Parts: sequence; structure tokens; C-alpha cells
Amino acid sequence: MKKPIKYFIFIFAFLISNFVFAQQNNIWTLEECIIYALENNLQIKKQEIYNKITVNNYNQSRYNLLPTFNASAGRNYNFGDKFNVYTSSYEQGITTSDNISIGGSLTIFNGFKQLNTIKKTKLQILNSEEEIQTTKDNISIEIAVNYLNILYNMELLNIANEQLNLSQEQNERTKILVTAEKIAKNSLFEMEAQLAKDEYNLVSAENSLKISYITLYQLLDIQQTDSFKIAKPSIEIQNQPTIVYNLDEVLNYAYENRSEIKSSEYKLEVAEKDIAIAKSGRYPTVSLSGYLTSSFSSAYTTIDSTGTFQYIGNTPTMYVSQSGEPIVMQNYSYDTKTVTYNRQLNDNLYQYFGVSINIPIFNGAIVSTNVKNSKLNLENSKYDLEITRNSITKTITQSYSDANIAFKKYLSAKKMLEASEISFLNTKQKYELGLINTIDYKNAKSELVLAQSELVQSKYDYIFKITILDFYTGKPINFQ
Repeated sequence: MKKPIKYFIFIFAFLISNFVFAQQNNIWTLEECIIYALENNLQIKKQEIYNKITVNNYNQSRYNLLPTFNASAGRNYNFGDKFNVYTSSYEQGITTSDNISIGGSLTIFNGFKQLNTIKKTKLQILNSEEEIQTTKDNISIEIAVNYLNILYNMELLNIANEQLNLSQEQNERTKILVTAEKIAKNSLFEMEAQLAKDEYNLVSAENSLKISYITLYQLLDIQQTDSFKIAKPSIEIQNQPTIVYNLDEVLNYAYENRSEIKSSEYKLEVAEKDIAIAKSGRYPTVSLSGYLTSSFSSAYTTIDSTGTFQYIGNTPTMYVSQSGEPIVMQNYSYDTKTVTYNRQLNDNLYQYFGVSINIPIFNGAIVSTNVKNSKLNLENSKYDLEITRNSITKTITQSYSDANIAFKKYLSAKKMLEASEISFLNTKQKYELGLINTIDYKNAKSELVLAQSELVQSKYDYIFKITILDFYTGKPINFQ
């Protein structure tokens, strides 16, 4: 075995083993979630089946250029009195007859309908492949969004845990301060109320995380389980903007490479071929055809030369000679036999070959109607392409603008958190010294929680918008 093949098998086995190991431990990375979904998603499987159908249609359109050949054979049984065309007499009994034929035809010209149909079905294959890719892209983005949502809810849960722990500590500290009569007793009630609120916020955060996991379960179409977890990547945002894209470059790349646009372009070309196919109905159709046929009948008999043959007398007829004497018919007794199968097939062989031309003159204006409708479908396809381009333009432009805004919001939220942390630390110290009341402490704590939440939200909002821009420039979805 050659070394490159060995290396390929080793790498493939390594990746598969890592993937299986990760799944066995129910810790899934984003890449593993996307790979699993692309391999198991039912929408993609349906698209792939449709693609196979379009390939079959394409192959059939090429086969239609070939001549057609058909053969037929049949046997008939006749009972009772019947007229024997071979002996010119009526007979009783059972006779059999066989008919065998083979024929074929070939279309020479039909207004290039078949050639345009081949081109159309080829375009339909390309369109089907792009639609599969579009479905895969949409699923990948949807999984990435929900993956980010889980990470976002994880951080909110961490914040809720931290705030609950802080409230529990302060609640114990407040009891000490009340006992030492440094603060009023109602401060303990207010702190207990804050503790209950933080416990509620924790439960709410846990529920949001569970819901986001359930959404991912449904996208992956896997059974819900508490042991399923996602890998938490290390996501850091630099203090300097990481948006290095030029908006026009992103748009041009998307126009040239996005599967949605390619699919719309192929549909436009299909509509153009439909016009050519519809116009072919105005042209004559030239065809070649021919067939061979023969038959066999048990009633077709001949004198058996090996049997008896004797004169048995005369039988008068209704005719007379010129002299007026009656004319008689001599009768003979002889044995007969059925003419052999091969001889009858040779004797009854009939051959036909012909050229036909079918010229359309008037057909209820159906051709003109088909051409008009095909042209209208072409206009619709042009609008669909423009709508697709506009949709991508809007998405990219909006993501580009949102990414810049999200980054600025992230920097502001980071500064706000730093200020809130300092302010809360000072407030906490004053509260523990009995210099301020519980309301001031709760307000400072609420501002800290708000600042923490704003930072997390702006962080993941920025990451998602950057991911969209990466996606539209052909980069794989990755949060690392």
C-alpha cells in the first residue's frame, strides 16, 4: 500500500475515533453537531433523493435520442364453426393461430426539442445540487445560532450563580450587622427578598439553558438526554476591531459563490430552455419507422404426400359447357397436414419501412400558449434571481453594520462593567460598615448584574454577526 493512502486511512480513522469518543461522552463540539446534522437531517435526505430523480430524468432525456424497438407475440384459439381462408370452406373444431411482430421508430427531427430537453435536465441537476448546498448552509447556520444561544445562556447562568452566592454571603453578613445593631432590622427583610429574587433568577436561567438545549436536540434529531453537553470553546474578543472585511468584496464574493444565487441562475436558464422546448411545437416532426410481422395458423394445411390419395367420384356443378353439357367437379380423398411453423413464418412474412413527417397547421393555439407561458415563467425567474440577490445584499449589509455596532456596544459594556464592579465594591464596603442602607446596596448590585448581562449579550451578538460575514465569504463556521 502506498504511503499517502496509509496516511489518509490513519487520519480518517483518527477523526472518526475522536468523533465517536466525543459522542460517547456526550460532549459535542460545534463541528461535530454540524457534521451529524448534515449526515442525518431529513430535509437534506429528501433533497438528495430529488437530486437522484433529476439525474434519472437527465439520463432518460439522452436515451430518448435512441431508436425504439418493440416485439410482440400472441396466440389465439378458435372454437366451433369457422371459415377457413386457406381451404375456402367452413370447418368445425379447434384451431390455433400465432402472430409475431417486431418494429421500431426513430425521430430524426422535432424542432430540437430533445436536445433542449437534455440541456434543461442537466441544468436541473446543477440546480438540485445547489439547493442541497443551500439546505446544508441554512442548517449549519441554524445550529450555530442555537449553539451560541446555549453558550450565551451558560454565561447568564454563571452570572445568576455568582449573584446568588453573593446574596447568600450578604444575607449572612446582614444578620451579623442587624445583631450588632449597625443597621436596621428591616434591612434583613430586604436582603432576604433580594436572596429570593436571585434564587428565582437562577431557576429562570437554568430553564432558559434547558430550552436552548432542547432546541438543539430537535435540530440534530436526537433523543433528549441530560448527559448531552456541548464543548465550550474559548472565545475572546480583542480590544481592536476584528472586522477586516470590505463590504463590496463580501457582496461580490457572495454574488459569485452563494448557492442560493447559483440556484436562481440555473432556474433562469431552465426557463430559457422551456421557451425553446415550447417553440419546437411549431416545427415539423420527421420520423423513421419499420416493422416485420408474420403469422402461423393450424388451419393452414396442405396435401400429405405420404398419405392416401384416391378418386371418389364426380359432383355436378351449376355450370354448363358451351355445348350445353353439365360440368362436374372431380372429388378426391386425401390426407392433409398442417404447414410447418417455419414455412408459414416465411410465407406470411411482411416487411414495412417508411418515413413520415408531421406538419403542425392548427392545434388550438396550444403551442402559442405554451410559448407565452414559458416567457412569463422566464420573467418570474428573473424576479426570483433579483429577489435572492437583494435578500443576500440585505443580510450581508445588515450583518456588516450590526457587527460594527455590536463591537462598539461590547467595548462600552466592558467599560460599564469595569465601572460597575468598582462602584459595587465601594458600595458593598460601605454597606458592611453600616454607612448606607439596603436599597442603595441593591441598586448597586442590580447595576452590576445589568452590566454583566449587557457585556454577555453584546459579546455573543458581535460573534454571531462576524460569523455571518465569515459564512458569506466562504469560511467554515467556527467560534475558536
